[in-house]
Amino acid sequence: MKTLLRIQMKNMLFRMRQNGSKKKASGAWVIGLLIFVLLCMEVIFFAMWSQLIAFCDMGLDWLYFALAGLVAVAFAVFGSVFMTQTQLYDAKDNELLLSMPIRPMWILLSRMVVLLVMTGAFTLAVLLPAFVLYGVFYGVTALKLIGWVLSSIGLILLAQALCCALGWVLHQFLARIRNKAIASLVYMVLFLVAYFYIYTNANTLLTQLAQNGAEIAAAVQGAVWPLYALGQACTGDILSLLSIVLLCGAAFALVCWALAASFVKTVSGRQAGGVRRSKAVRNDARVQSPLRAISHKELRKFLTSSVYLTNMGLGVILIAALPVAALIFRSKLLELLAMMEPIRPIVPGFVVLALSFCISTSCISAPSVSLEGKSLWVIRSLPVSGRIVLLGKLRMHCLIMLPVSAVSALVLGFVIGCSIWDTILAAGIAVLFGWFVGVVGLVLNLLMPRFDWINEAGPCKQSASVMLTIFGCYFVMLLFAGIFVLLYSAAGLPATLCLALCAALLCAASAGMHVLLTHWGARRFEAL
Repeated sequence: MKTLLRIQMKNMLFRMRQNGSKKKASGAWVIGLLIFVLLCMEVIFFAMWSQLIAFCDMGLDWLYFALAGLVAVAFAVFGSVFMTQTQLYDAKDNELLLSMPIRPMWILLSRMVVLLVMTGAFTLAVLLPAFVLYGVFYGVTALKLIGWVLSSIGLILLAQALCCALGWVLHQFLARIRNKAIASLVYMVLFLVAYFYIYTNANTLLTQLAQNGAEIAAAVQGAVWPLYALGQACTGDILSLLSIVLLCGAAFALVCWALAASFVKTVSGRQAGGVRRSKAVRNDARVQSPLRAISHKELRKFLTSSVYLTNMGLGVILIAALPVAALIFRSKLLELLAMMEPIRPIVPGFVVLALSFCISTSCISAPSVSLEGKSLWVIRSLPVSGRIVLLGKLRMHCLIMLPVSAVSALVLGFVIGCSIWDTILAAGIAVLFGWFVGVVGLVLNLLMPRFDWINEAGPCKQSASVMLTIFGCYFVMLLFAGIFVLLYSAAGLPATLCLALCAALLCAASAGMHVLLTHWGARRFEAL
């Protein structure tokens, strides 16, 4: 067990310090991004609990803490369930570890150390603002502090137990369907829809909770005893604290025991419906050029990898959703534009800005080299140059991004009433920016490849090339927005001419990066 824990911790620390090219460049970026995201989350939760602390004025301290615990568990489960499923069941070294004389329970527990850290971060991100606000306004006693600490530990164990159980269910579900990636993407889209619905109606929901506190408290106290016990435990009630800690610990132990008992069958796939026999079907092979063949291979990889599709495909969904939302809310959008009549000529710039943000998020090419992993030698052994391989990866990115970006820009321009030339220029800039993001993603991935990943979440979520591509393209997007405003306001040029000049500059930048990719990038890929 100690050896497994040491391997997991060393692997996590190594990923934080280095990338695949053994350069210590990604750690500072990862830590900085985590701190930024954490600060944003804390601001949101502080605002949320500052409204719900009114329960304490009504003498319902336990209800305030019960709601905090409920939100913390829900937030941790939604944030960690996919990582739990990937880390436990899709890790590359599962078969290697199971072939050794190691008990499945120790393998599970060693992996859960990393998962507990992640789940604990999500849980404490919700609980700490609630505890701090209560302590500032109502004070802290030693008994309450002990209750908070032990309750937090219990909630972390409970959240991880739920993540493990749901991860097992998710693994069983994905094992029975043909395309796991599409199912994961649908789940993520539904989650985002629910999130944005709750976010947009948060003020109304919080007001209703504050107004109906007494009724909610009576219902919880009578029907949902664990929530009532959790709230009482945070106020310092010893009996409730012991009950909650024992309940959460027992749930975690039970789930660990159940998963360990079925871990071997689950990983080997014998529990997911057994081995399916497929009928032999004769298909006539079609001869393709090397470029199209590699592009087709990359497209299959993108559409069949749940982590790859979920993380890099959401931007494509957003790009396609923008014109649909604009058509649905066209009347309200036109009313808003009527209020912005003085700046109406630069409205196409806002269209380009919104699309560029979504395109930057969909940097499909950024992890494509790293995803080759230990199979890099396969594509390197083919009689195909590195230039063709990189162009095939870029072609796949462009086939996905460019058509949907162009159509979205054209529809948005039509909906908001832009001129024909402004609409065409907006579509052209969207296409050029999609090309630029694809080339930059490949160049940065060649500079900072990562082949030491255990599962595909590494190159897709924890890669310096992906992070630098997204935030670097955000910076380029803002730079071109500044150039547009400068040309329009300072130089006094027409908005259409400003868009045309920005399109020309972006075309030149994209062409320069493309030349860099096909010359330096090809040599770099062949030297990996």
